Amino acid sequence: MKKLTRLVAVSLIALSFFACSSYERIGSFTSISTRNIESKADYVLLTKYTEVKVSAKKANKQNVDPLTFAAEELVKKQPGGEFIKNAKFFRSKDGMEYKIEGDIWGYPMAPVQK
Repeated sequence: MKKLTRLVAVSLIALSFFACSSYERIGSFTSISTRNIESKADYVLLTKYTEVKVSAKKANKQNVDPLTFAAEELVKKQPGGEFIKNAKFFRSKDGMEYKIEGDIWGYPMAPVQK
């Protein structure tokens, strides 16, 4: 009986942990940008498979929808970043947190001159 009680308790704790931290996929896009992309520019892959998590509360404080806010935060992670390719959007089960992952493309950074 003790083993069964312990097993049930561990199962409930594990289930609640995974239920709170799980995300559901809400979309995927080939390319995403929150600003204009120059058609004649030579963009390069800056980082591959980068992700960022943002809270809906923080996005709402800045009067921006959470998906746009997440895309902007991901591009800001990499200096010279301009847009995202192979983007996937996720939302937490409770809708309070958003996650985006993808490849950041942009201008190659020039070396800093001293």
